[in-house]
Amino acid sequence: MKRRHFFLLPFVLFFTSSLRAEPVCPWLTQGSAAAMLGGDVSSVIKLTPPGEGSCAFSLQQGGLTYSLEVVVEGTPRTACPPASQKLLGIGNEAVTCRLQRSPNDAVEMVSSRVRRLYFTVSLKTQGAANPGIPLNKQRDIVERAAEQVAGNLF
Repeated sequence: MKRRHFFLLPFVLFFTSSLRAEPVCPWLTQGSAAAMLGGDVSSVIKLTPPGEGSCAFSLQQGGLTYSLEVVVEGTPRTACPPASQKLLGIGNEAVTCRLQRSPNDAVEMVSSRVRRLYFTVSLKTQGAANPGIPLNKQRDIVERAAEQVAGNLF
């Protein structure tokens, strides 16, 4: 009976090694992103040690594409202009801004820092002059996501 188990061992090891899990964003879950954006999202996760990387969650609705992205780095990133509005309660030195690149392309973002890590949360809207998600709701989405990221970095 022991021999039979010995012969099955390679098959078990092969099967379990092929079940590798997709990478998971350590700062914002796919479920949270889906709830914030209002639908099923696809994700692209790129993690680099130690504790840095990016997570992008995308939702397509009609002719619109929403991309909620989290970037965590060890060096500051110039994302918002110097005169941007300051935010309290989301990490340290938090600012928020909206960049309107064209009538069909806008980015709402929050940049902040927790300890030695800098993070940016952005919501890119592309595709139509009418953004689908109202502007005040876009800002709320980015701020809620930034609160979660800051909390997960503590």
